[in-house]
Amino acid sequence: MKKMLFGAAMLALMALAACEKDPSGTDIKGKTNQEVLMMQPWHLTSWTDSTESFPGVNQNIVEPCLKDDVYEFINTTQVKLTVNSVCDAETDNTLTWNMPDPKGTTVNFLNYSWTIETVAADKVTMSRDYLFNIDGVTYTIFEVLTLTK
Repeated sequence: MKKMLFGAAMLALMALAACEKDPSGTDIKGKTNQEVLMMQPWHLTSWTDSTESFPGVNQNIVEPCLKDDVYEFINTTQVKLTVNSVCDAETDNTLTWNMPDPKGTTVNFLNYSWTIETVAADKVTMSRDYLFNIDGVTYTIFEVLTLTK
């Protein structure tokens, strides 16, 4: 009987150990996409673009100097940009943003309309595509924006 109780206790302990908490410590369960964006400051770590003519070729257009800047969605219409880089002469700024539907996936941010692809406590990925004409040839440009905690 003691062996059986010990075995049950060990199984319960292993089950508890296997339940990992979000590494960021932030719980987003039950939050809307808008609430997740407003929960904490974010860093713009990646903004890649590619064209349909060059599949698989992505360029990260975020300069290393900008990766330490902080974007804080302070309310449903304003983002506070804190410039932390020594190689950037800009000062802090307040930008505009919005989501037509707080539970939706459309985000108007950095003068573009993005679609949220993935949301986690420590990472949000958005994308957009648009047509771009060069010398009479129209290309579809695909962009992906990544914000991390």
